[in-house]
Amino acid sequence: MRTQTDVTGEWSRPVGKDPRSVRIVDTPAQGAVDVRIPVDAPILLGRDPGPKGLALMDPRVSSVHLTLYPGDAGDVLFRDMGSKNGTFHNGRRALGGRLDEGDVLRLGSTLLVMTRRGPGVDCEAPERGFVGQSPRFREACARASEAARTPAPVLLLGESGSGKEGMARFVHDQSGRRGPFIAVNCATLHDHMATAALFGHERGAFTGATVSRRGHFREAEGGTLFLDEIGDLPLDIQPRLLRALEREITPVGAARPLTVDVRVVAATNADLSARVVERRFRGDLFARLNGCPIELAPLRARKEDILRLARHFCGHQPARVPFGDPVFEADLAEVLLLYRWPFNARELRQVVEWLHLDGHLPLPFDRLPRRIIDAAVPPAPPGGAPEELEHATRTAPLRVAEAHRRRVRPSKEELEQALESHGYNISAVARAFDRDRKQIYRWVELYDIPLPGAPDTP
Repeated sequence: MRTQTDVTGEWSRPVGKDPRSVRIVDTPAQGAVDVRIPVDAPILLGRDPGPKGLALMDPRVSSVHLTLYPGDAGDVLFRDMGSKNGTFHNGRRALGGRLDEGDVLRLGSTLLVMTRRGPGVDCEAPERGFVGQSPRFREACARASEAARTPAPVLLLGESGSGKEGMARFVHDQSGRRGPFIAVNCATLHDHMATAALFGHERGAFTGATVSRRGHFREAEGGTLFLDEIGDLPLDIQPRLLRALEREITPVGAARPLTVDVRVVAATNADLSARVVERRFRGDLFARLNGCPIELAPLRARKEDILRLARHFCGHQPARVPFGDPVFEADLAEVLLLYRWPFNARELRQVVEWLHLDGHLPLPFDRLPRRIIDAAVPPAPPGGAPEELEHATRTAPLRVAEAHRRRVRPSKEELEQALESHGYNISAVARAFDRDRKQIYRWVELYDIPLPGAPDTP
């Protein structure tokens, strides 16, 4: 039996299994952020949903707003309960439907993400910029933790900006090695200087070598050497690296090889197997590195981590979120969750720093680049045809209403056209854009549109 432990809607669930869940990723009452809601029986959500419901302290949520319930196939379904402000599924208004992992639900100013628990390890380290609690992130941490206990090389695979260096540092920390962590970008290594940079050189080994250098491998003695962008390592250096993985290096100009004790963690966003076929990467080196591959999910597959990271980029530690004020306007938070982030956390950080330029909170929606808004909000289906879903459930079959695009912010021309067509009736324009009147007035002020003879006043 579920019990509601406080007014923010945290739940305890003494059951033996772990069903699919939704996680609250943003809401006006920040104490409820990151609360996970298991869906193993129907659950009502709203401001006053009754003893079997989850209370949300959100003034834009109806008293009984939404029902979440499990389907017969182990999936999770939702149904709007006639709410005033509606329910939005991945940016489109819907009466109900099925939730897949990573789907976003919006109720008023509250945002939920469909998730699962799954196995994993908590490796979050905000002081190092390593932030995440999503299943894919925790699963990668679990594999990294296992790999750290062996001396074998680790190969991190993932898109640019997906956190490969942070994961490499986690492997180093978990390994118990007392030496330093040294990071090297292989894309910067060129010509004969690359060999000297990695393996060191003796004095007089080449023109300009007035002193001897230890090289990155010896600098990392007893620790971890992180080789980022390993796919860009020059082909003529790769045999030396293969030998170094066997703990033996020969500095440029040295007469004898040296033994080193270094753990190698390599990373790439390239398809190394394809480069082997193209003869751009040695097959034996790939086989040696690929003994323990760890794939890092892109940010778009870690929806639960997007706002968590964004708060971190504003200087808010995850542990302090329940005691603070909202960091985002609700419209902004929704767009951040729906945008696909092709450049991952690096792109998110750049956007958040731009939004936080004046240091004020909550972060404003109006400063968000238009390209992100347009890419995040899905277009309506061609012709506006109804989209119907039926599921075999424990209750009656569920029908989904016509999906339509929820306008995040119209252009000036679109707003002027709407005002003219509705006779400058702000309430009518608000209904057309599915927003409240205050938001329409904010848009009018933003675009400096005069309101001659407007029948409504704020």
